Parts: sequence; C-alpha cells; structure tokens
Amino acid sequence: MLDPRKRPRQDRSKATVAAILEAAVELFTEMGFAKTTTNRIAERAGVSIGSLYQYYPNKNALLVMLLEQHILHAGPVIEEAIKKLTQTDRDLEQRIRGLFEQVVALHDMAPDIHRMLFEEVPKPPSIQELSLQSEKRMAKLTEEVLREVVGEERPNLDMTAIVLVQTSEALAHWLAIRAPDSLERERFIDESAKMMVRYIGVI
Repeated sequence: MLDPRKRPRQDRSKATVAAILEAAVELFTEMGFAKTTTNRIAERAGVSIGSLYQYYPNKNALLVMLLEQHILHAGPVIEEAIKKLTQTDRDLEQRIRGLFEQVVALHDMAPDIHRMLFEEVPKPPSIQELSLQSEKRMAKLTEEVLREVVGEERPNLDMTAIVLVQTSEALAHWLAIRAPDSLERERFIDESAKMMVRYIGVI
C-alpha cells in the first residue's frame, strides 16, 4: 500500500496534509525512516492518527508522496534552466555547468530525505510513470537546445540528450548522498561539466 488513500480537496484538508508531510520530513531527518512511526508523525503534525490514516495507510505511502512532490517540483525548475541555456552568451561549458549546478542544488535539498526517497521504498507504478514522463520531457528539451547550440546536422542528438540527462542525474545523486566530506565539490562540478561538454564535442 504505497498510494495515498485520498487527495485533499478543501483548504482545511490541504493544510492537514501539509502539516503531516512537513512532520514526516522532520522526523525522517531526525530519527531515520526505520525509527519513525506514523504515531510520532501525527503527534508532531498536531493531528490525530485517524486523520493521518484518512490520507496515508502507512509511512511508506508518506515517503512516496514526498517523492511525488520532489519530482513535480524539480521538473519545472530544470525545464526553466534548460530553456535558459540558449539565452546567454556564455560558452557551452559554462552553460552546461550552470545547468548541472541547478540539478545539484535540487539534490542538495535535504540530502537525507533525498536518499530515503530513492532508496528506502519501492516506487509504485504511478511514481515510475511520473518519473519516466519527467525524464522524457527533460531529454526532449535538452535535445532542442543541442540542436540550436551544435547544429541540426549533428546525428543522434536524441540519444545524446538522454545520456546527458541520465548522467547529470546520476552524478548529482552521488554528490548529494554518497560523496565523502573531503571531496572538493566545485572541482567535481567543474570536471562533470567538462566531461559532458567533451562528450557533446565528439559525437
């Protein structure tokens, strides 16, 4: 049972759900996913456990909802960053670096929660489809930018865009939740951007 039981429609119910989700984020961060209980979440949110269960059958469903919110929030941010790639006089490496910084910033928001979102709970079909459609949208926008930057005549730009989207996501994910504290983050971002630009340059 990973899907919400129902979605809030009225302002009051939306406020209740917002309080529940905020409390879940706080407790997941403070205590970890395994030690957090729905009773603690309800208590922190200031609602009854019955009110919580009206919307979410368990804490796994809460985490899935947080993942859905993350995907829905990240999509427009990255779309806007991709569109801006053609609206600047900076060279290609600076443009790619700026885009990658946006991806990194999204992953840096509550990294402990980010790790839980992607590693603690299986993704239901609804989330898998939402994620897939978001990735397709990012790849399509990236392809359009590449056609403007490197030229229409370049072959395989659709696949190049997919590789760039998946590469930036994987690198940012590792940087946010796996990289050692000693890592020079700015240098890592620089090298990642250079790698992606060089890939574009040799296709």
